[in-house]
Amino acid sequence: MLPDEEIQKAQILIQVDRAHEATEILSRVLEEWPDHSMALAFMGYAQIRAGNPDEGEEYLAEALSLDPESDVAAAGMFELHKERHQNAAAERVALEQIRRNPRDANWMTRYAGLLLDNLQFDKAGSVIDEALRIDPDNQHAHFLTVLVGTIRGNRTVSEHSLAEL
Repeated sequence: MLPDEEIQKAQILIQVDRAHEATEILSRVLEEWPDHSMALAFMGYAQIRAGNPDEGEEYLAEALSLDPESDVAAAGMFELHKERHQNAAAERVALEQIRRNPRDANWMTRYAGLLLDNLQFDKAGSVIDEALRIDPDNQHAHFLTVLVGTIRGNRTVSEHSLAEL
């Protein structure tokens, strides 16, 4: 068994809402490769989707301790904190990822979404603008621009970004 192939299968199962099957595959992978950070990260996702968020958090934390730059584990931790309404913790995860890679428009849009959830429209708008400066084709950033423009009543900005989508 090659871990990357099995992890890919598990990832697909997670995406199609078959998390229990994914945990079975990932358990076998982790028996042979207990320090495989990607397997740990996806096990975290699978556990969360299977209704075990505390266990999922443990796997994500372990993955991050082994590979602090794991985008998969960081994204899982970010989403878990958001679901639990732990906005300060989610913000720390996002800002750490942006600090590690200041040109990552995807993390900027995740962070901007969190800011919007907390009604911080001006700050979110600035973060979205920076994401679009870095990646003018970032669909999530354009979507958030439409959202902010609509909330602010700025029809021109909304229409322009909607056209970009």
